[in-house]
Amino acid sequence: MSKAKLALAVALMLATGRAAADPVHPCTAGNPCHLHMRDDTTLTKDNGDQFRLPPGHFLDDPTYLVLDDDVRALQESKTRLTAENQSLRGAVAGWQPGWMTLAVTLVGGFVGGLATYYYFTHR
Repeated sequence: MSKAKLALAVALMLATGRAAADPVHPCTAGNPCHLHMRDDTTLTKDNGDQFRLPPGHFLDDPTYLVLDDDVRALQESKTRLTAENQSLRGAVAGWQPGWMTLAVTLVGGFVGGLATYYYFTHR
C-alpha cells in the first residue's frame, strides 16, 4: 500500500465521527443498561417479591432519561416545524398573480429582450 493511500485511509478514519446511535455510556455484561426479554419472565427481588414481566425491552434509569430527553426534543422540533409550515402555507395560500402582474412581466421581458438585442447589434 502506498504512502498516499495509507495517509488517505488514516485521514478518513480520523474524519469520521461516532454514529448518532451509539450509546452514551457503553453497556457491559456485568452492568447492562438494556434488556430484551423475548418470553414472559418472573423477576424476583432480594426481599422475595416476585413480578411477572411481559416480553419487551427494559432500560435502566440513566439510559431511559437520555432516550426520553432525545424523544422530547424530537417531538418539540416536529411540533415547531409543523407550526412553521402551517404559517408559511397560510401566508401564501391566498396569493394569486393577477392579470396585471402577468402582463407587466411579459411586457418587461419583451422590452428587455429588444433592448439587449439592440444594444449588442448597434454598438
